[in-house]
Amino acid sequence: MVYLKNMPMRKSLKELSWNVQEKIYRADNALSYSKLSQFFKNGPKALISNEKIDTPSLRFGSLVDCILTAPEEFDDRFYVADIDKFSDTFRAMTETIYSDNPNLESISETPDLMSYIGDWQPRWGEKAKIDAVVKGCSDYYTVLKYSTGKIVISPKEYGEAQQCVQTLKTHPFTYQIFECNQDEEIFYQLKFKTTIEDCDNSKVRIMTDCIKINHKEKWIQVYDLKTTGKDEEKFEKSFDEWNYWIQAGLYQDVVDLITTADNYFS
Repeated sequence: MVYLKNMPMRKSLKELSWNVQEKIYRADNALSYSKLSQFFKNGPKALISNEKIDTPSLRFGSLVDCILTAPEEFDDRFYVADIDKFSDTFRAMTETIYSDNPNLESISETPDLMSYIGDWQPRWGEKAKIDAVVKGCSDYYTVLKYSTGKIVISPKEYGEAQQCVQTLKTHPFTYQIFECNQDEEIFYQLKFKTTIEDCDNSKVRIMTDCIKINHKEKWIQVYDLKTTGKDEEKFEKSFDEWNYWIQAGLYQDVVDLITTADNYFS
């Protein structure tokens, strides 16, 4: 029998992570990639701004992330509704009405509904306008009521996101990322928080899309998923435009600091 001395038991990287809910992570004041990126673009005011950036591309990226890395959270974060059937005008109008009056039984109960209609269809009479808005906005108002706190997506967006995930898992360029052998582990949405001395001892936080570890060959690889409406061949422009170089360096530094401070992972 051979005895191997000083051979540590296999340890999970999850033990070193910051195990908090996403809403707590998002509310934390530590510096993050998004905050640093906005600082690089807009200067110091970005560091005290709580404005949330929301675009269709970012929402779709969040949808793909969720389906791939945290499918159990889908029902809590997203609401699928056939919103494409609503015109942009009615959607914008309904969202304003709902923001001001979230507890109506029906949109027809909206106080001073004409103030929301404004100059829409100027040749129509008041009754005709109100009737059209009530008919055109009622279903979307119901969607907003039942999706409070969630991101509303269309069946088309949901299908496209599922297709993206399937492609990632099966494409020759990417499938190996999501497969593990007995020496490997893969983690999704691990969060970390630490202090970076070279950054005036500032607290920083990261939430990784995917981390893959090989305990035998002793490597750790951090992945972040990016969705884009541009050709993949032009990704280097997006890398520069969205300051992904900040994210890449920050994520590597944080994971490196935390793992090298641990006896097993160092």
